[in-house]
Amino acid sequence: MKRIALLLGYDGSDFHGFAPQTDQVTVANTLSDSIGKVFNQPIELTCAGRTDAGVHASYQVVHFDYDESILKRPFEKTRFLKSMSTMLPPAIFVRNATEVDDSFSARFSATSRTYNYIFTTGENKDPIVSRYSYHIFDKVDFNRMDEASKALVGEHDFAAFCKSNKELKSTIRRVNSVQMKKNYFGMDVFEINASAFCHQMVRSITGLLIEIGIGKRTVTELDRILKGKSRNELTFIAPPHGLHLVHVSYPIDVFTQS
Repeated sequence: MKRIALLLGYDGSDFHGFAPQTDQVTVANTLSDSIGKVFNQPIELTCAGRTDAGVHASYQVVHFDYDESILKRPFEKTRFLKSMSTMLPPAIFVRNATEVDDSFSARFSATSRTYNYIFTTGENKDPIVSRYSYHIFDKVDFNRMDEASKALVGEHDFAAFCKSNKELKSTIRRVNSVQMKKNYFGMDVFEINASAFCHQMVRSITGLLIEIGIGKRTVTELDRILKGKSRNELTFIAPPHGLHLVHVSYPIDVFTQS
């Protein structure tokens, strides 16, 4: 068996999340079906972060194993990328591919993930960017949001911001950095980098930050709710379409090695 790592981007608008699901259109289902046709065998994907329905990614990493004895010809990156470009829908783009050692895991080898949540503001909502950002009609103070978010940095129990599920063993996470910034298009962005995230963590945090930004909550509310560990304190979860997975870090630069 050999292992390949892929670097992906996708528009999550019309997918029911990344993870494979029966009778649902997901990124994993669509991608593994196409790869399986190229490799002439069933393909199971492991990803760096299982994004929810409607969430986008410009830098998602996955890996899969394949039986080379089944292939008619050895794996060749250029030919494979061309096949993916032809077979996949426009919403999924395989940016790079490389053979890796079987010790590499897209999920467990990752040291951190970075998400951006993008906002637009004003009296009018731009239909061109509304698919990828959350519009705030109220007057918003991003400085208040930035100040409040600093309480997130460090290792904490994020129980208040984690949606419970059967696989969740711990809600303790380490947040390395947070910031409010402008992107290349001048839109406001909340950026958060952490070792890992639990289900709906970023959207739950962002929803609270939005309420702080528009004055519905005080700046100290985030720190209080974080320490209180009660999800019942939350009243708004930011919608998925503003969220983007923008980077995954590894001990080595996986895709410049190929």
